[in-house]
Amino acid sequence: MKSNRRYRHSEIIASNRSSRKKIITILLTLLLLLLPLFSFKARAETKNLDKNTLLYSAKILNDVMEFRRMALSDYKEALTKFGSLKVVDKFKEFDKYLWPVTNPRLSWSYFFNVSVYAFGDVSKKNQVVGFYHPWSDVFLVMDWKLEKGDNAVIQDAEVVVGDWIRNNGNLPFDPIPAWLRKNQFKVTSLGIATAEAVRAFEKLFNLTEGNVFRNTISSIKDKELLEDPNYYYAAAALLNNLIKIENFGSPGIEEDKNLTSLRKETNKVNELAAQGRWNQIFSSANYTLPETKEMLKKMPSEIFKSLKVVDFYLGNEDGLVFLVPVVDSGYCLSFLYKGKGGKYNIKRIDIVNFSEFYKKYVLLIGY
Repeated sequence: MKSNRRYRHSEIIASNRSSRKKIITILLTLLLLLLPLFSFKARAETKNLDKNTLLYSAKILNDVMEFRRMALSDYKEALTKFGSLKVVDKFKEFDKYLWPVTNPRLSWSYFFNVSVYAFGDVSKKNQVVGFYHPWSDVFLVMDWKLEKGDNAVIQDAEVVVGDWIRNNGNLPFDPIPAWLRKNQFKVTSLGIATAEAVRAFEKLFNLTEGNVFRNTISSIKDKELLEDPNYYYAAAALLNNLIKIENFGSPGIEEDKNLTSLRKETNKVNELAAQGRWNQIFSSANYTLPETKEMLKKMPSEIFKSLKVVDFYLGNEDGLVFLVPVVDSGYCLSFLYKGKGGKYNIKRIDIVNFSEFYKKYVLLIGY
């Protein structure tokens, strides 16, 4: 029996053990999303690095991608190949705190599927790598090191909320994901918050500050702070995201009629898009930007056949759905609906290109 103390920061964690089977079903579906990760910025392109350092970075990147590929199927196998004994034990701790009501193997698969990643600077065969889950605002931070034989090994790992990176380990940490805190269009907020989080990671783990994350952020050595509030907040955000996916994919007898309409209309839009019937879609989605319309028309129909919902929101007179394509985690789509009384109509489609948001963010604040 798990200690009740673990759940006190989240009603979701405390009240949803009965949802385990349904969540696992959704996660099994998400296993099909073999999404390639993307890098916002090649760090080597902005530094005067010597040839050996460039080779170190390339080797580590290759092994990071192989680790992720293996973790999509079974994270324990990936850890067996790339993780130190310390890291294997650390993931046991993560499993206890982060996934108390779900299967850790499937949960980690989902996490890696929809995460983007960021790199600190590489030096002396060491590099800090971060997997960032935008929807929950949670980082998996890893120390990678090339050992004899040029085999990359994960020397250390930690899970932290985004505020830990943005605030350089200083309190307070907000349990609400960064992209949901501002009263602005959620599509824009998601792109900006993701760019901000990745840029903060890069600035924190640079050659000046260091390339071993526990030496860079002293507060990360505080076990009590890691557990409370960090792990509780991270677990609440991750599980809330999974439960929303479950609710969208599993119609309920007494569910909100707006959710029923949102699901129905989203399926309808995807079917029309897969058939190339854009004129019919845009007759309703008339707030879609002209340049976005042209980009959508050029997308292969297979993308719309494979889109998976990763988050959604219901308002009194509007609804918003985020969907991830199978072929690329570098962007997502958002469908905005208007209506009330359980009758939604599509009004706007947006493409959230994380890399483009990053580039504009860096130009705005300076690198």
